Amino acid sequence: MTIETSTYKFPSPEDSESPNGPAQIKALTDKLEATKWLSQSLKPTVGVKEASGSAALGTSYADVTGVKLEITPAVASNLLVVSVPSFTEVQEGNVYAVLNVDGVVQSRAAFMGGAAGGVKQSASPAQAYVISLTAAAHTIKMQAKRENASGSQIGIGSMILYALFAS
Repeated sequence: MTIETSTYKFPSPEDSESPNGPAQIKALTDKLEATKWLSQSLKPTVGVKEASGSAALGTSYADVTGVKLEITPAVASNLLVVSVPSFTEVQEGNVYAVLNVDGVVQSRAAFMGGAAGGVKQSASPAQAYVISLTAAAHTIKMQAKRENASGSQIGIGSMILYALFAS
């Protein structure tokens, strides 16, 4: 008599059963096909949220317009986010972009140091995050600021790319 695994209910032979590889593999593949386990369990929710305009950077973190994800996972999940800010007109000083998850600024930041001598630079540094989410509504957004980098801007080209995987 075949038993089932506790989590996915896949068929598994009992210790007392005689080995019958073809029949046991067939039972397992039939169960996988019937439950569509592979396509449903491993299919992530993916997307991109892009900036809808440019803005001058202030000295405090502020939202980057358009780079906001509102998501409600059906079950506890992991969210992979790659944050790619597009900094322009950066002079002396530093600029930072962070991810804000449900009002909490994450500790890692995408960073760019400005050049000395008033030379203007542009760059799109990236930062990756893996965030554990509960089965509830969540807001994830990019925020940015400057530190003594007058004239710096963030905008068009800034984005977050995301993939949600059930835990």
